[in-house]
Amino acid sequence: MDTDDCTSEDKENFLNKEMFRGHWLFEYIWPIHNTMNLEDVLKKSEINYPGSKKRNYSSIFVQRGCTQKDSIKSIIEKLSKYNQKTNMHEVFQYCLDK
Repeated sequence: MDTDDCTSEDKENFLNKEMFRGHWLFEYIWPIHNTMNLEDVLKKSEINYPGSKKRNYSSIFVQRGCTQKDSIKSIIEKLSKYNQKTNMHEVFQYCLDK
């Protein structure tokens, strides 16, 4: 969730999973947040992204001379420096560990 276009109540209910209560997949939901938005987090983390071509976000995982796993590890490292602004690095790490 980008937090630049929602109320503080919506943000809190998203982060504490309250807005998902009653959903049959509740226990599996992991709210991903970006303060203020994904583009802001990527920019602050010095991760190049495709700008206005949002459908091409997968291109951030391709780095010259790296395997895809190494690229993801690099992104995790960059994002973890801004853990107050996002928790995407936790989700990526979880996926790598599985």
